[in-house]
Amino acid sequence: VGEVALSVRGLALGTEFDGSLSGGTLKDLLDGASDWPLVFEGKVGTSTLKLESGIASADFSAPTIKVALDIPDSRELERFAGPLPVATSVRLRGEVQRDGKHLFRLLVADSKLGESPLGATVELDISEDLPRITGNIDLDFLDADMLALEPPKGDSAAGEHPEPATTETETEQPEAAPADGGDGQNFVIAERDSLLPVTGKFELKIGEIRNLKAGLRDLSLDLAVEQNTGGADVSVEFAEISMSGQLSLTRDGEGEVALELGLEGKDADLDQLIDLYSGHDKLSGSFERVHFTIGGRGRTDLDAWAKREVQIGVDNAKMTFHGGEKDWVFSVEKASLDRGRSTLVANGVLGEAPWAAN
Repeated sequence: VGEVALSVRGLALGTEFDGSLSGGTLKDLLDGASDWPLVFEGKVGTSTLKLESGIASADFSAPTIKVALDIPDSRELERFAGPLPVATSVRLRGEVQRDGKHLFRLLVADSKLGESPLGATVELDISEDLPRITGNIDLDFLDADMLALEPPKGDSAAGEHPEPATTETETEQPEAAPADGGDGQNFVIAERDSLLPVTGKFELKIGEIRNLKAGLRDLSLDLAVEQNTGGADVSVEFAEISMSGQLSLTRDGEGEVALELGLEGKDADLDQLIDLYSGHDKLSGSFERVHFTIGGRGRTDLDAWAKREVQIGVDNAKMTFHGGEKDWVFSVEKASLDRGRSTLVANGVLGEAPWAAN
C-alpha cells in the first residue's frame, strides 16, 4: 500500500490557496507505527505554512510538531483578518511540544520579525475551564516604520492584488463572502462579553525601537490578563510604571462591536522612562495619577480598533530640569488630551509662573 497523500486548491476572497497532506503508508499506520510521519503544507498568496510530525497510531497523538511559517508581507493577509497593527515580514521556525494531556509548549528560535531576530516561549494550559497562556517574546529590535498606523492604500485592505483571470468555461462561483465572514464576526464570538476567552501573562522584551525621533532601548513590557464577569482585567508594567484596568469587547443589539480599554497608574517615578527615551541625566519627573482610555465601535473588533479614539489624562505631574545653581520645575496640575478630537486642556506652573493651555 502506497503513502497517503491529499491535496486541495481553490480561491478565497480573490486570493489563491492550496494545501497538501502527506503521510506514511496505510500499512504502517494499521500495523501500529509509533512514529508515523505526517506533513501538512499550505499556501495562501505568497505566505506558506509547513507542519511536520510523527504520530502514534494507537491514539493519533503527536508529542512534537515542527512549525515553519513564512509571511513575506503581513498586509497580504488583511483580506482575511482585517487591518493588522504591523506591516512586515515574518519568518517563524519552532516546535510545538505536548506535555501530558493539557499542557502545550511552543519554542521559537531561528526566526525573524522583519529583519529582527525573534525568540519566544509560549505555554498553553487547557486543564481549567478557561485556557491559560503564558510566555515571553524577545526581539533584538523593532522598526517603528513597520507599525501599520494607517491602512495601506488601494482597492483592497491588502493593497493591489490583481484578481486571477477567469474563462467562459469555468463554473460560475457564488459571490465571495466579505472578509469578516459575512456576519461581522471575525475574531468575535456572538454573546461573548470579553475580548479573549483566556487568561494569561506575557513578557515582551525589545532591545531597541528604531526610526523614532529619539531611540528607545532595553524595553520590557509585562502584560497580564485575568477574566471576570465584565471583561478582562489588564495590568501593564513598563519602565517601572505600573498601570491596571479593564478591557472589554461587547456586541450591542444592532450587531455593532464596542471596544473599551481603560488603564490607570498612580504615584510613579518617570526617571527610567526619561532615561530610556532621551538619556538626559538632568531631567527627572513624577506624576500622582495618569489614566487613558481607548474606545471604538465597528462591524468587527478589528474595525472597532481601527476607528479607536484615545483619551489621556494626567494629574499633578512634575518635570524638573537640574541646571546647576537653580532647578527649573515644570508642573501640571491637570491635563487631558483627546486624540479623537485633537484637543488639549492643561494648566500648571513653570518655575513660579502659572500657565494654561486649551
